[in-house]
Amino acid sequence: MDTPVPEPDEAPKRAKEPLRAARLAPLIAAYALVAVLPGELLRTFAIETFVFDGPSMRPTLDHGDRFLVDRASWGLTLPGATEAVASWAEPERGQVVVVTSPLDDIRIVKRILGLPGDVVEVRSGRMVLNGELLTVEEVGPCAEREGRWPGGDECRVFQETLPAADGSVSYFIEHDRRYDLNVGPTVVPEGHVYLRGDHRDMSNDSTNALMGPVAITRVVGDMVEVYWRGGP
Repeated sequence: MDTPVPEPDEAPKRAKEPLRAARLAPLIAAYALVAVLPGELLRTFAIETFVFDGPSMRPTLDHGDRFLVDRASWGLTLPGATEAVASWAEPERGQVVVVTSPLDDIRIVKRILGLPGDVVEVRSGRMVLNGELLTVEEVGPCAEREGRWPGGDECRVFQETLPAADGSVSYFIEHDRRYDLNVGPTVVPEGHVYLRGDHRDMSNDSTNALMGPVAITRVVGDMVEVYWRGGP
C-alpha cells in the first residue's frame, strides 16, 4: 500500500533551534566586515577627513577647521606609511595639500609654491619665484583673535598671486611686516615641491633649512572642501 503524501500545509514543520554563539560569531564578523571595510577603503584610497591644528595656514584655515582630503588624485599611501608606494599626480602651484613632514613624520598642511625646477627665494619677507617677485596687495588687518596665537597690531592680510598652469591663482596670506625673512635662492629638485604656510610668520615649511623642498611621495592629498569652521 502506498504511503499517502502529506499536503503542503500538513508537512512536518522543522523545530526552530536556538542561535548558538558558535553560529552567531561568524555572522557578526561578516556584518562588521561589510559595514566597516568600505569606510576604511574610502579613507585609505579616496577621501579622508582632516582636523587642522595651529595658526600656520591663516587666514585660509584656522585652528579646529575640518576639511576633506582627496587622496586618490595623488597616489597610494598605505595606513601608517610616511611615503606613497605609488604617485601619479601632477602638482600645481597654489594647491593646499596635506603632507607628512620630513622633520617628524607628523601630517601638516601647506600650500605648493614651487614645482620641480623652480628657483624659489624669500627676499625681505616677499616670495620670489624664478627671479620675479610675487604680486601682493594689502587687504587689511588680521582678524582679532584670542588665545595662543593672537594676530598682533602689525599683522596684515595680503592677497598674493602666483603663476599657475592656467594663468594665475590668488589667495590670502597673513604677514607681520616687522618680520622680513630672507631665504634662498633654492632650486626645487626633481620629484619635490616647495611648500609655504599662508601665515608667513608662524609656519614651519620649506623655508626651514632642515625641511627644504618636500618629496612628492610625502603628499597625502589635497584639500577639497572645508565642511566645519572651528576658528573664530
